[in-house]
Amino acid sequence: FVLWRFTVCTALHLSASTVFGLGLAKMWQHQQTHGGRFDIDVCFRYYVVAVVVHAAYNATVMLLHLTAILVF
Repeated sequence: FVLWRFTVCTALHLSASTVFGLGLAKMWQHQQTHGGRFDIDVCFRYYVVAVVVHAAYNATVMLLHLTAILVF
């Protein structure tokens, strides 16, 4: 359990945060180039991808746990 928590869970959160961070960087670049205020449309796709990755992980772990393949 400890190994899982410190490897797989950390990798998941690192990946999801990186994806959304790329979206925020794109938003910052857009703002520097075009000026204006924060525009959620520029980074929204990255947010959705990060949420889908995290949700897929949660669903997979829940399914593995309910089928007793992965028991914590």
